[in-house]
Amino acid sequence: MFNAIHLNSIGYVFEFGMKIIIDCVYNHTSPDSVLAKEHPDWFYHKKDGSFGNKVGDWSDVIDLDYSHKDLWKYQAETLVMWAKYVDGFRCDVAPMVPVDFWKYAREEVAKVWPGAIWLAESGAPDFIRFLRSKGAVGGSDSELYQAFDMTYDYDIYPDLRAALLGQKDLTDYLAGLNRQEGVYPENYVKAHFLENHDVVRAHGMIDDPAALRAMTAFIYFMKGAMLVYNGEEKGDAHHVTLFDKDPVDWNGDIDLTDLLKKMHEIKQLPIMAEGSYEAKEVRKGVLEAVHSLGEGEEEEQLIGLFNTTGKKQAIPTQLPEGIYKNLYDGSSVQVYEGVMRIGEITIIEK
Repeated sequence: MFNAIHLNSIGYVFEFGMKIIIDCVYNHTSPDSVLAKEHPDWFYHKKDGSFGNKVGDWSDVIDLDYSHKDLWKYQAETLVMWAKYVDGFRCDVAPMVPVDFWKYAREEVAKVWPGAIWLAESGAPDFIRFLRSKGAVGGSDSELYQAFDMTYDYDIYPDLRAALLGQKDLTDYLAGLNRQEGVYPENYVKAHFLENHDVVRAHGMIDDPAALRAMTAFIYFMKGAMLVYNGEEKGDAHHVTLFDKDPVDWNGDIDLTDLLKKMHEIKQLPIMAEGSYEAKEVRKGVLEAVHSLGEGEEEEQLIGLFNTTGKKQAIPTQLPEGIYKNLYDGSSVQVYEGVMRIGEITIIEK
């Protein structure tokens, strides 16, 4: 299971100051897996006794059955082994595995690596509702936070996708984004994304490069973590299945590398993790997001304005008159008579 090749690869990544989170697929295995041969009783069986899926028909995989506690021990032992070498786990379709198992697994891993990072590939509410309607396990984001540090942004992604495709405005998406501050644990972390392996590429929905840059920065500016999918930094627009090889075209016209580096730098400001967060659309195509920390005269704010229109805008503001530094590009931003003039991406401290 673990050999010198793995160890050398891990060491190579660590040399770059990076961390490693490995994918953990615990809902299912391939039909010809060792586990299916050695412990067929640990799997879900259809009425005819054959292997299958609890929900849907994923022809290439068969589902595990977590009513068997020996399976819990087996799975947790594997995680404990990997926890000695990696920084954490990204758990595939985590809602379909009992939350009590995840809690148990986390406790076991903590015995060897208490600082492990736990990321759940959570599901959209419609998917969770569908699972439950079929009598399957369907853990909501709120339940998953009992065991996980982070969950995916699928609770609000459908509204974002609809807005980016021009099917609706951003009202529902922004309402859902702000609602996260009130429905999840105070220390919740979301893995925000514009794209990933299961959804349409961002550039496939956002054709204009200026709008793509502004939306990418907006997502990165949110409270929580940012998920950057392979090829997103080069504006790949095509979407392929998991079964296709998909090399990155490094010679494309779009390059978001510097943008991502700068947003990563800004992300390290303490207020990004410790403050409250709110976002709104201040004008058609112009998004404002505010991180706030403290109260009254002691209140600090980090304000981001993300202009997807491709044109400079004059935005009304309650900021005191003066000259502010744009943390994104170092330029000066003037506030005069309640108006601030902005370009594509403007991030200032108050």
